[in-house]
Amino acid sequence: MTGGLKKLVVFVLIAVCTASLFSAPFASDGGVITNASNDLLAAVVPITYGDEAFRQRILESTGAQREPIGLVLSGGSARAFAHIGVLKYMEENGIVPDFIISNSMGSIIGLMYAAGLSPDQILEICSNVPLGTLFDLTIPFEGGLLDPTKFKAVLKTYLGDNLRLEELPIPVMVICEDLATKRQVHIMEGDFFEVMNAAYALPVYYPPVEYKGHLLIDGGMSNLVPLDLAYQYADFNIVSTTFYDVTTLNLRNPLTVLNTSFDIGKRRQGVTELLEHKDDAIWIRCDVESTSFMEFSAAVELADKGYASAAEHAQEFLAISGKHPVSPELQAIRDAYAPQLVSAQYFYNLYGHAYQREFSQFLGLGVKSYRYPGDDYYLRDDILFGPEYGLRWDNLEVSVIGGAAWQSYSSDYIDKIFPSLAFSIDYYLLNFVKLSIDATAAWDRDTWFPTGYFRQAFELKFRQFDKRLNLTLIETYETVINPKRTTSGSGGTSEPGESTEMKSSKYMLLSAGFRGYWTQNEDSPLGIGFGTGYQLAGWFDKPRHFVYDKLNFDLPLPFDFTFGANFSARFSVDGKGQVPFFVEDGFRTNATEIRMQGKPDASWNIADSDAPYLLVGSFSFDWTPAVFKPSFGEFLLFENSSIGIYCDLLWNTIGDGAFVPKVSTGVALHTDMALIGLQQLPMSVYVGYDQPANSVIWGIWFGVMD
Repeated sequence: MTGGLKKLVVFVLIAVCTASLFSAPFASDGGVITNASNDLLAAVVPITYGDEAFRQRILESTGAQREPIGLVLSGGSARAFAHIGVLKYMEENGIVPDFIISNSMGSIIGLMYAAGLSPDQILEICSNVPLGTLFDLTIPFEGGLLDPTKFKAVLKTYLGDNLRLEELPIPVMVICEDLATKRQVHIMEGDFFEVMNAAYALPVYYPPVEYKGHLLIDGGMSNLVPLDLAYQYADFNIVSTTFYDVTTLNLRNPLTVLNTSFDIGKRRQGVTELLEHKDDAIWIRCDVESTSFMEFSAAVELADKGYASAAEHAQEFLAISGKHPVSPELQAIRDAYAPQLVSAQYFYNLYGHAYQREFSQFLGLGVKSYRYPGDDYYLRDDILFGPEYGLRWDNLEVSVIGGAAWQSYSSDYIDKIFPSLAFSIDYYLLNFVKLSIDATAAWDRDTWFPTGYFRQAFELKFRQFDKRLNLTLIETYETVINPKRTTSGSGGTSEPGESTEMKSSKYMLLSAGFRGYWTQNEDSPLGIGFGTGYQLAGWFDKPRHFVYDKLNFDLPLPFDFTFGANFSARFSVDGKGQVPFFVEDGFRTNATEIRMQGKPDASWNIADSDAPYLLVGSFSFDWTPAVFKPSFGEFLLFENSSIGIYCDLLWNTIGDGAFVPKVSTGVALHTDMALIGLQQLPMSVYVGYDQPANSVIWGIWFGVMD
């Protein structure tokens, strides 16, 4: 187990234990959970809400002229994306169900369909919104490790605010379990988003949801396929299942033992009901049982498998009498959703931000990286991790992280961990404009004097030509102030009787420019990035002016290989040397003379013989096997894993050696670690030879890979 993985597991255990100290049977609004019961024999009697109206709506759907057609959608976590393909096949065969009964992840699909979305619209949302960005890792004071507030906010941008189950175009029932009464709860009325959160509230991972005095969790915990219930409303039902039957699991892994133990009971009950109705229902056994429940990035592939599984029952679908196709009223609802979906997706994909209609806050584990290829943090290159407090309201996001910062991008700094406190504010204006402020204090372990960092940024983003071209206009201002204690004499360590004084090294960087990224199509791995701009560096009394240019592209090759090239160039306007070098330029090195070039601690006696430019070319050749997705006890999933070689070239000299670059080359590995396939943390590790320092170099990056 890696050190990072150990830290994550320890955090989870500590968080669970800590949360238990604060647990109490109270609702978040101060009210007591009222439905607790000591009636043991009532445990087998479900509690229903909205049953009478549910039956009436089914009758209205059939017009009392035909028998109703019911649809049961099982749980199955990410595998439930297969239901989208089943719904698509049903509609192509003239069948819209008169009602839906679902639990767990099947309820997310079922609720979106019942709200009026078409299967294609549901798939568009599920495949284009990265679910891994929508759940915050939090200390489970409310009973769950993942906070779903952002997920709910994003869905509201697609579907609107005021949806209620009893008003949806298609009647739908969501089945949950109640921690208070220990009874099953059948929900056919209430707030759409509240019920949806309850439907997938898998214990430990998500917090239970309050509903009419209950404390609800995922109903799939007791029965994955509630088919018996459907026969209380119709004599004919279609059931789509997404069981789990992976045979390669390590059944001695404690997390796998726990997950499999949960699966035994709910699978057994579901199979019992399937066997009871195997002769009077169409059972679509989706061919996804060997797929991990964490594959949330595979929505399209899973939906295709669901469609193919439904098509195997073509003759049974043809034999259905009294079919119920898409009505003009339902089609009108879908047509009304269409522009809203396009607008919501466009603006969400710009910044990964959704308008937060409700004030929300969370306390959890934060990891923020200021070092990854293509970032706009030129004067900061560390990784910060520790407790994080965040709040969101309207278009405002605030975050405070206090803990340890780590300069892990160079083996010279790999052991330098120092206390740090960071504060950031992001405000989104007109959806495509972002204003940001970051302020950080970091304490050196040797002197304990804080280094101050401040950054202000202004961004405008646009997507053009059918989303193939992404353009960003950006202005950033960064300042670093580093106080130092020096003696009145030579500057060494002060002796008794010697006076000391504080001096500060100060550096600021103002950058303004634009960048763009073009893809052949939205789903194509072929992409070309470019950018140019102006930089003012140094300090206000001695500023220097530079222009910079960037170019990068990724070229897909056969057999899961990719060739990448990144170029960065900076030129001094005054034609003199000491052109600043930043880690973001892409040259991996331990050489102090390169890292400090153009910085306040470097020589400012600029000679005419110094190069008035700095050029970097970074090349990579990577292999990303699509089938390689290992997991740790189905708790941590490793996706998009790649291994490859890199070669970084640096030109910053003139004269006879101008065309001979400095070289840094080695091997790099990348993976996206995902907690149950959702909360993601991209990580890259590299090791190689650094020719300017004549030494081995290695480092770690956390963050987005552009």
